Amino acid sequence: MKSAFLLLIFILVLANIGYAAVIQGTIYDSSLNKVNNVVVEINTKPLQKIVAENSHYKLNVPKGNYTIFARDIENNEAVKENIVIVDDGEYNIDLFLFPNLDEEDISNETGLPVDDIKFYESYYVKDNTKLYLIGIGVLILVLILYLRYKPNKEIKVPVEKPTFEEEKEDLQKVIEVIKNSDGRITQKELRKHIPLSEAKISLMIAELETKGKIQKIKKGRGNILILK
Repeated sequence: MKSAFLLLIFILVLANIGYAAVIQGTIYDSSLNKVNNVVVEINTKPLQKIVAENSHYKLNVPKGNYTIFARDIENNEAVKENIVIVDDGEYNIDLFLFPNLDEEDISNETGLPVDDIKFYESYYVKDNTKLYLIGIGVLILVLILYLRYKPNKEIKVPVEKPTFEEEKEDLQKVIEVIKNSDGRITQKELRKHIPLSEAKISLMIAELETKGKIQKIKKGRGNILILK
């Protein structure tokens, strides 16, 4: 139980340590065409700068407030976006380039100035990877507990019933043992001569007593068997 609990704690810690926020998206020009070879910067410490060769960018950042700056030098188009990272996860932010970045009236599709925009949970699609990891950890814990405490089903091995000849031979052995002991023997002593279970010997004694072959006399905690 303790090992299973420690395993779950390890998985949860791993989910918190190993997963950081990811900002990614596709870059478009003012005509809504995908643009290649765009320089993308974000003001993390240290500053990150990449070239989006396939119209797609991806940045790993911790929590905080950041400004993403993208510029297509060839077509003299650029964009600047502000984003607030409030939690680990995946933030999908597509960038739309506009000409004349230096002008203050650059805005996104909402018509608001880019510098005044904050992207909260309603704007981005958050990745649920952390929740998946926690769910997997819980499933592993449940599986461990099930395997450890599941009821052990008794495996019943079929027992072959002795044949009539075998039963007859066993009864004859009992008679011979009593006969060789001067016609009387205790049931406890009989078991030493016949390697069968106590229940089996009791059944044979009962059968021989019914057939009138022997007589069983109770004495103390044991029985004396007398051959007739």
